[in-house]
Amino acid sequence: MILKMKITLVLMTAIVVSSCKPSVDQTQIELTTIDVQPHIDAALTTAYDETAIVYGDTVSGVLPSDFPQDI
Repeated sequence: MILKMKITLVLMTAIVVSSCKPSVDQTQIELTTIDVQPHIDAALTTAYDETAIVYGDTVSGVLPSDFPQDI
C-alpha cells in the first residue's frame, strides 16, 4: 500500500511539474497593439435626467451595538 502511495505521489509530482513548464518561449512572443473606438455608451450621462435615481456617496443605516468601532 505504501508503494502504491509513493508511485502515485511521484506520478502526480511529474504531472504538476510538466504542466508548469511554459509551452511557448515567452521571449519570442510578439504583441501587436490595436486601436479601438470608445464604446457607444461611453459618453452617456444621467446628469440632466430629472427622472434618474441619484444615490448619495454616504453610508446610511444602523450598525449593531457590538460592531467594532475601529473599522
